[in-house]
Amino acid sequence: MDRVLRNRSAKGEGNGQSKITAEMAKKIFLDERPYSQITKTYGIHKSTISQIKVGKTWSHVTGKRFLPK
Repeated sequence: MDRVLRNRSAKGEGNGQSKITAEMAKKIFLDERPYSQITKTYGIHKSTISQIKVGKTWSHVTGKRFLPK
């Protein structure tokens, strides 16, 4: 928790597990096609696309913040 509060967590491309770049995340966020078509273009799971679109991940790039209900 300390790491998160002090903004020391690896984000985006800094995370070694990342399969996309910041530029790709921005394009995915703006892409209006169905998720199934986006997954074929970028080779990532539709849940990853959903998380980008709602602001759970890559929010430092898209500017959208996730607000839980």
